[in-house]
Amino acid sequence: MLSGGDQLSGRSDRDWQRQADFMVDVVGEIGLDVAALQATDLCRGLEHYLGLAERGSFPVISANLMDAEGRRVLPAYQVFELEGKKLGVLAISHPRQQNFMEKVPSDLHFAQPRELLVEAVRALREDEGCQAVVALIGARSSGARDMAAGIDGIDLILYGNASTSKAVPVETDQGTPITTAASRGREIGEIVLTLRDDGSVHVGPMTIHMLTRQYEDDPEILARVQDFKKGQQQRAEQARALQVQASEFATLEAEDNFLGTRKCDDCHRDIVAAYEHGPHAGSLITLEASGSENDASCVPCHVTGWAMPNGYGQLDLELRDLDRVQCEACHGYGTAHARDGGMLETARASCAACHGAERPEGCAGGAQPFDYDKAWRLIAH
Repeated sequence: MLSGGDQLSGRSDRDWQRQADFMVDVVGEIGLDVAALQATDLCRGLEHYLGLAERGSFPVISANLMDAEGRRVLPAYQVFELEGKKLGVLAISHPRQQNFMEKVPSDLHFAQPRELLVEAVRALREDEGCQAVVALIGARSSGARDMAAGIDGIDLILYGNASTSKAVPVETDQGTPITTAASRGREIGEIVLTLRDDGSVHVGPMTIHMLTRQYEDDPEILARVQDFKKGQQQRAEQARALQVQASEFATLEAEDNFLGTRKCDDCHRDIVAAYEHGPHAGSLITLEASGSENDASCVPCHVTGWAMPNGYGQLDLELRDLDRVQCEACHGYGTAHARDGGMLETARASCAACHGAERPEGCAGGAQPFDYDKAWRLIAH
């Protein structure tokens, strides 16, 4: 089974991230063999996908996802051997897709795909000896057709970023069928590729299986889904209570405002780059493992501006990066920026507010006494 349709994760908010985690676990159990990573999946963080195959799920591939040095960070393809014949599956994504995602990590990008697509097809055919090649392309139908135009050696293209299935495929100028099964998992497409003894490949038509009520629910999976929904509901109620509490701070008077790390980056690019790779950048995410991201006893030390006017839980949360411990959590309001060195002293004093002795019971950050000099080395800038 291949995943070439909708992205694995979907939206960037945490409810959808949990749904992605749940879906990855279940889909891995039912037999997904390989999946293409797309731009929106990176909202979950690349690390989430790197070890899926080792954890018994499935490999995630991409021929053009690169790091800051231009090195590929995932395998470009996967090879399957079937009764002595080899099938190669590659993945590639249109760079345009990353332009719509504000939270794609700054050190990752999708490179221009044309040459990398050609190279992946060549490697599968010549180096791996594959008789058939399937391309999973993160683009719309027209984008997939343009990316593969004039490239020989691809037998089937499955594209993503679609809202409807395409049982009747379009074709590239080489005659390669381009199709998709979409509808966010409510439809499954089945295509039979026959690898003949004479070396030729026959691509059958797509059959769309609509997952309607004619299919009975698996009791075990249904129970897990219900438990997941119950947990989501409890977290939603907790989040609403936290929002009500945070909104009370909006009534406090304030002359200044938080501006976010993007504004800091205008003048302090090197410092912001160092911050993005430090522990504070993912401070709220660290609460998710225990489901504590809406716990009012934990949140204040993992966000920016809790209990302050214009702070976390009020307006423009994502725009100003308040859902993490960003620069202004230590240095104060950006609109009160001082150039006399005073902000440095403010930052040093602010550490004690969260890393001092007054921490909630069970807080992982309180396992050891706080050592400023040792801690500073972890975030030095």
